[in-house]
Amino acid sequence: MGMQLILRWRYVALAMVLLVTVSACSPIVIIPDKALKSAIRAEIRKPLSIFLTKRDLSGVRKLNASELNISNLEGLQFCVNINHLNLTNNSIRDISQIGSLTKLVRLHLGNNKIMDIEAIAGLLALEYLDLSGDTNVISDWRHLEANVLNGGLGFESTVKVPYAHTFDSQGNPLPTFKGAFDAMRDAGVILDTGQSMDEEADAED
Repeated sequence: MGMQLILRWRYVALAMVLLVTVSACSPIVIIPDKALKSAIRAEIRKPLSIFLTKRDLSGVRKLNASELNISNLEGLQFCVNINHLNLTNNSIRDISQIGSLTKLVRLHLGNNKIMDIEAIAGLLALEYLDLSGDTNVISDWRHLEANVLNGGLGFESTVKVPYAHTFDSQGNPLPTFKGAFDAMRDAGVILDTGQSMDEEADAED
């Protein structure tokens, strides 16, 4: 019993030494969402690593984390060099952590539960943005407009949005979307609503 207790304390002491050593090299990042953490571990090829650090996450350039039932993006903000992020088909509501990922070129957020897109306003390297899916109930599109007007999404960039939350039954942009619509049209952005030409014609009839 005494020997087991001594061994246990040795393991605890060793873990503390490892924690202090890792923290001294690069701060540890806490990622509460297990699915997101697993996806990041797989991308950086550290599936069994005890800790993930800011240095680890800064090495992520591309992350495919679609269809994993992710709901919390905390920790993702430290992937500061990422340029391609796929979070399609999850349960994400808050995307504020994405706002610091200014090197993003392609961002897939379709079929989530997003309502606030303020985080995309400053992502000026974007060339592709997917906000499609009726479960993304976005009513304030001013941040998309700001992105375009500030030199972000531009000529031949692609933006996907949910038709139900951007256009009325006559095919006209909703008042809350019109500013973003006009800005994208003037900038030459390709807008994809998921509607075919026939469906858009039917909506106008």
